[in-house]
Amino acid sequence: MTRNPAAKAARAAGVRRVVHLGHNDYSRGDDDPLEAPHRAVHRAIEGSGLEWTHLFPGEFHEADVAAVAMAALLEDGHAGCSYEPTGPEPIRRRDAVRVLGEAIGREIERVTGRQGRRFTEWAADHADDFR
Repeated sequence: MTRNPAAKAARAAGVRRVVHLGHNDYSRGDDDPLEAPHRAVHRAIEGSGLEWTHLFPGEFHEADVAAVAMAALLEDGHAGCSYEPTGPEPIRRRDAVRVLGEAIGREIERVTGRQGRRFTEWAADHADDFR
């Protein structure tokens, strides 16, 4: 059991369950600089002595994630589990924009008010930010 003061206070207050809304990229190792801080949080929660559930949502509607969190807090059977809620169906951003366009009866080309850029263009423009 961890010496985490937040977990200790939670247990002292009678808290049994905790739901962590966070991030996890399974394709990266624990030592990856982008993942290491998140994995430290995961380990602290998992070693807290509390019943824990991780939620790692991708594209989602807040109500869907809230429903999963509520079930994990109030129902048995979720302790030690990790979920990746997506709603009733996973949807990519490109498809979400297409569906919105269909709903309003016109094609949406510019969500931000400017022409979209390919990720490779954005990455090239921001490469120095990552060096």
